[in-house]
Amino acid sequence: MSITLTSPPRFDPFQPFAQSQVNDPYPVLGRARTEQPVFYVPELDFWVVTRYEDINRILGQPKLFSSAAALLPRLEVPAEIRREFGDRELPLPHQLVMTDPPQHTRLKQLMSPAFMPSRVNAREVWIREYTNKLVDGFIAERKADLVSQYATRIPPAVVGKLIGAPERDAQQFAGWVDDIFTLTGAWDVPEEQRAAAWRGVFAFEDYIRQLIADRRAQPQDDLTTDFIQAVMDDGTPAMSNVEVLHNVVNVAAAGSDTTGVLISQLLHLLLTHQEAFKAVVADRSLVANAVHEAMRFRTPVRGAMRRTTTEVTVGNVAIPAGAMVFLSFASANHDNSVFDRADEFDVRRGSAFKNLGFGSRVHACIGANLARLEARIAIDTVLDRLPGVALLEGQATIEYRPNLMLPTFKALHVRW
Repeated sequence: MSITLTSPPRFDPFQPFAQSQVNDPYPVLGRARTEQPVFYVPELDFWVVTRYEDINRILGQPKLFSSAAALLPRLEVPAEIRREFGDRELPLPHQLVMTDPPQHTRLKQLMSPAFMPSRVNAREVWIREYTNKLVDGFIAERKADLVSQYATRIPPAVVGKLIGAPERDAQQFAGWVDDIFTLTGAWDVPEEQRAAAWRGVFAFEDYIRQLIADRRAQPQDDLTTDFIQAVMDDGTPAMSNVEVLHNVVNVAAAGSDTTGVLISQLLHLLLTHQEAFKAVVADRSLVANAVHEAMRFRTPVRGAMRRTTTEVTVGNVAIPAGAMVFLSFASANHDNSVFDRADEFDVRRGSAFKNLGFGSRVHACIGANLARLEARIAIDTVLDRLPGVALLEGQATIEYRPNLMLPTFKALHVRW
């Protein structure tokens, strides 16, 4: 039976680029879950789904909700980029995060072994050495910015080691990932900044392309070489050249930015919630669950885009075919039907692992174990090395950079 869309329901209080909602979207999203759980935003031309149950179901329905538009740029290509690069496309369509079954299934099967718990845990010693090296660099100062000097430096170094990029090169990755999210998650961006973002993503692609060429010439023990050398049962390459390129970019990007936001936010949450801080100091076994709770309470990737492949009904609301749909992970992770006292930060929360911060079902993040390990070690190292760490004045509240998907904050100044 055909669904006829008449008047799309709206929820006008939702203003995702208003600074107040960038900093704290949860009160408005809570109202939406109660008053209008599924709604259309005409100014941005997408639909929003807010309830945990609906979002979790959608994540398991790739035939109805395609990921092919997950990272499509929402910003117009500047004229100077057209002149400079012609019709060159971004290295996105064949990334794991932007594919649907059966391609997604095949790619995930090829990529998942590198992220099995045993291989992830084997990296723990090196990650601990690296976090301690970072602390060595500033501990004598008795103060630091735990974002720029610590949290955001850890993930690029780890993912660089994973794909075979030197640390000095890998530290560029997070900036290039910012460029991707500028194109996909920001709206009101000056042309000069848009052009810079496009150039940044192309520079990212050029770097990875050269890395792949180097590994074809000289294979190494890294993920880039694994992708190149993967073969099917009949001996043919398991990944096409473009799939290798796009998915090395995918791994480098996914591992470089979001985990840094997770670590930064968890540090801030602990330093602004003294009972939680005292609890993890007294019982280090709580750190792992605190990572889950930080993913739930302050979700780094606040949502993901899907595109409907047919007319669908979500929560008794009809959504047309070809519509962009924003799945609000931030809202789902504060849904009181799943998380009791959802607006409280509780490092002992038994249900924290149910959060959708790493996706779910078909598109559950294959790097989740690695990200959680990095975050746990990052917190352990701070607790070990910086006794008495506390926020400097003015750091209790933070202001995020406006972005629909991945808002970030620049600094977290502390002393000890």
